[in-house]
Amino acid sequence: MKIKLIKKKNFFICDQSDNGNIFYGNKFIKKKYIKNLKKKNIISLGSKYSNHCLSLSYLSKSLNLKFVFLLVDKESKKLQLNNYKNVKYAKKFGAKVIHITGPNIFHKVDLQKKKYKNFRWIPSGGHTKAAIKEYSKSAYNFLKNNLSHIKKIKWILITVGSGTSLIGFLKAIIKLKLNIKIIGVTVSKSKKDVLNISRRYVNKKYIKNLIIIDKYKNFYGKKISGDSKLIKKFKKENKMLIDPIYNVRAIRYLYSKKLTGGLFINTGGISNL
Repeated sequence: MKIKLIKKKNFFICDQSDNGNIFYGNKFIKKKYIKNLKKKNIISLGSKYSNHCLSLSYLSKSLNLKFVFLLVDKESKKLQLNNYKNVKYAKKFGAKVIHITGPNIFHKVDLQKKKYKNFRWIPSGGHTKAAIKEYSKSAYNFLKNNLSHIKKIKWILITVGSGTSLIGFLKAIIKLKLNIKIIGVTVSKSKKDVLNISRRYVNKKYIKNLIIIDKYKNFYGKKISGDSKLIKKFKKENKMLIDPIYNVRAIRYLYSKKLTGGLFINTGGISNL
C-alpha cells in the first residue's frame, strides 16, 4: 500500500489506516521486518485494545506461525473477550489468548515467557530496534515523496503508544534535515518516559524537535466526555474515521489548540470502534 498525503483545509493528513481498513496502520508497517527473520513462533503481550497483537496475529497466520497473546488486564478479573474486536479478530487468526490479571501481573507474564521459551519474544507495542528501523524507513519515504508540501508545514501531530512511530518520524525528519516540530500526544506514558525512550535512539540535540503532551496519559482505554462528538466531527469534516483509543487523543489536542499548517498522522486502530 502506498500511503497518500491528503490535503485538507487547514492541515494535511497521512492516513495509515487506508481509509478505515482495520488491517492497515502503523503496527502493520512496523511488523514488516518479521517476514525477513528466521521463522519462529511468536509471543507478546498487550491490552484488550492492542493493535500490536492484532497485527501480530494477522502476520503469524500469513506466515503459518503460532502466536501467543498475553492479554494483560489490571482492572478486570472476568473479561468477555469477544466483546473486544481486536481480541476477537486475533482469536480468529489463530492466536492463543492467555488472560493475565490480578496481583503480580508481570511475574505471571515472566512465567508464561518461560513456558514458551522457544517462541520469539516481542515487547509490548512491538517496540524494537528493528521495528523503529522499518517504521522510520516508511516515514522517510512518505515525507520524501511529498517533500514539496512537507517543506511548508510547521508540525507533525502523532499519537504515542510505545513511542516507535514518534521516533520513526523524528529519525526521518533528521535524515531529511527538516525543521519541523513533532507533537506527540501520549495515551499512557509520561512525558519524561517518552523523552527518555527517544534519547536511546536519536542524538539528544534533536530532542528539542519533540513536543510531548501527556495530559491524557491516565485515560488509556477510557472515554473522555466529548470523544464521540470529536470522532463524528472529524469524520464529517475530513471523510475519515479515527479510533476511540489512540488517535482521538491527538484529534482532541488538534481541535483544542486550533492547529493549522501541519500534518496529522492517522495511525489506524479502527477495529477499536
